[in-house]
Amino acid sequence: MNEKLKEHLNEDEKVLWSGKAEPVDTLDPVYKPSFILKASIALVIIVVIVIALVMASKKSGTEIQFGMILIVSALAVIAPIQVLADASRVRKLNYLVTNQRLLVQRDESIRGVSFDRIDCAAFRTDKAGKTSFLCGKDALKAKEAKYREIAVLSASVSDYGEEGKAVEKFGFYALDQQSVKKLRSIMAEYCPAVSIQ
Repeated sequence: MNEKLKEHLNEDEKVLWSGKAEPVDTLDPVYKPSFILKASIALVIIVVIVIALVMASKKSGTEIQFGMILIVSALAVIAPIQVLADASRVRKLNYLVTNQRLLVQRDESIRGVSFDRIDCAAFRTDKAGKTSFLCGKDALKAKEAKYREIAVLSASVSDYGEEGKAVEKFGFYALDQQSVKKLRSIMAEYCPAVSIQ
């Protein structure tokens, strides 16, 4: 157990399971359509803005604002790049379950959610065959193309929120079947009030 994790655990908290995501393809059957759609939208936005700026500069007799084109282009490509970045980030996550919480560790950052904040949870398998463990109403409503993002965001923001309020989105992405079995067993023992789908 690394020092950062030891510092993060409560005095009476014990790690019951730890794991990582299975190998993931950046553009698997779930994420490729999302990437293509977002890249196409970005391209259309860039073309429309360039045409509008060229027409406006011709009409007003001013020079084309290349800085503006650059800024808009940069903003437009963020969405498709996010699809690629989430695959890279999820590979670096460590998932942990203690006798009190679910945790996600990324580098030196550890975030988690205590069992008493989980009011609903489910295992979901996507079209690419990747099984995710999702907690919270928003996570359970999410489309398959959001499962990676939920795991990545779990490593960033899950500790925050109102005390005692049920978690809205938390998850582990791309779990192997042995991990799924172990998680079901742990959740049944330590979080029996939640019916796992």
